Amino acid sequence: LIMQTDFDGAEAAALRSIEVRETLLEQHPESDVLQAGIAASQHSLAAVYMETERLEDAIARFRAARERLSQLADQHPDVLDYQFDVLAATMSIAQSLYLLDRRAESATENNDAIEILKRLVAAAPDSVRFHRCIAQSFRLRGELQRMSGDHAAAAAAYDEAIASYRLTVERQPGFIKDLAECELTAADLHAACNEHSVSE
Repeated sequence: LIMQTDFDGAEAAALRSIEVRETLLEQHPESDVLQAGIAASQHSLAAVYMETERLEDAIARFRAARERLSQLADQHPDVLDYQFDVLAATMSIAQSLYLLDRRAESATENNDAIEILKRLVAAAPDSVRFHRCIAQSFRLRGELQRMSGDHAAAAAAYDEAIASYRLTVERQPGFIKDLAECELTAADLHAACNEHSVSE
């Protein structure tokens, strides 16, 4: 088990890293490296808060990271890593909001993530990490729609997730469990849709 003192230490280290880099950034305001470093530390701090169930604090830090990363992505549109980091922060915000049962906000963030992913896949169609993220985002979309009672839309979202997980599993077999779980959920959703159609 991870001790609370370990989380406290990780929090302190991340806060210190942010403080040091922000001080350096005042002296070197054009430094992309420092901007990216601050964003990375914000993201690390958010991850600590997620682990300790401080989800509101996590969301605030993910948003702070995304703000800096969005500036870098706008300044360097050809650097896909910056766009991917914006995506990662957006997906993390969506997941945190989902855990807080703030479904509408989660859906909005997740939809934004999917739009970013479409651009990334268009730029790098063979990227496994992009396809994996698409699968995860469509899986969350499907779950949110399932919870709202829209089984048809949920089934369609899970089908999208399955297609991307299959592409992912071809090169990263470790995600076979995620694929199997999505296939089972999709089967249940399609069965529910068929039952509804028959009853009408």
